[in-house]
Amino acid sequence: MKHTLVNKYQTLDDKNYYRISMFNKNGVQVDILNYGATLEHFFVPGRTSEKDNIILSLERPEYYDKERNYLGGTVGRVIGRIAHGHWQDEDNTIQFELNDGPNHAHGGSKGFDTQVFGFTIKENENCSILKLHLLDPDNYNNYPGNLSIYVTYTLTNENTLIYEIEAISDKKLYVIQQIIAILI
Repeated sequence: MKHTLVNKYQTLDDKNYYRISMFNKNGVQVDILNYGATLEHFFVPGRTSEKDNIILSLERPEYYDKERNYLGGTVGRVIGRIAHGHWQDEDNTIQFELNDGPNHAHGGSKGFDTQVFGFTIKENENCSILKLHLLDPDNYNNYPGNLSIYVTYTLTNENTLIYEIEAISDKKLYVIQQIIAILI
C-alpha cells in the first residue's frame, strides 16, 4: 500500500511547489508543503465527519507564500527575536535585518519558512518518512556559514507524527536539534 502522495500545486520563479500527503493504516493523514517545510494539515478520523483537521490551516496551499503567516512553517535560522538585531560572537558583531520593530525575528524577512525545500520520501510497512533539505548559503540574511538544514516528518501506524530538525554548518554558530512528537 502506498502511504505517500505527491502533488505539484504551483511553479514560481522556476521552483516547483509540492504538497506531500502521508497516510497511515488508521486513517490519519498529514499534508506537508515543501514551501517552508510547512505542516499544512493534520487530519484524524472525525466524530461527525470522515476526517477532522486538528491544526490551524489556510484554505489553499497557494496562500502560504502570499503573506508571511508562520502557520505550520519551519522558522529559522532564529526561532525568536534578537534585540536590536545585534549578535555578538567574541570580537565580531553581526547586524541582522530589523524586521520586527527594533528587533530581528524568525530568521529575517526571508527565513526558512519562505524557502522551497528539496525532499525525499521513504516508506515501509510501519511508517512514512519525508526528509526535506535546504542549503542556506553563507551570508544569506547576513548569517555566517553555509547551513544545511534537514527537516524530517515521520508518520507512524501508531498515530504518532514526529518532527525533527538537524542543521550542519561550516562555520561557528548555534546548531538547532529538536524533536517534537504529536500523539493522538
